[in-house]
Amino acid sequence: MQEYFKTSYPDQAKAALAPLFVDNIDTAVIDIGHDAIDRYKLVILPSAY
Repeated sequence: MQEYFKTSYPDQAKAALAPLFVDNIDTAVIDIGHDAIDRYKLVILPSAY
């Protein structure tokens, strides 16, 4: 199987969420399997979800 992601999963997740922490943007951690996502403007999902 070809490896598409060269960096580790934790590094990918940290890089994806870094702008939210750097700019101090309000965020919420939700369970998309149980919570409605229609009220959110942006939903970030890890690639392994």
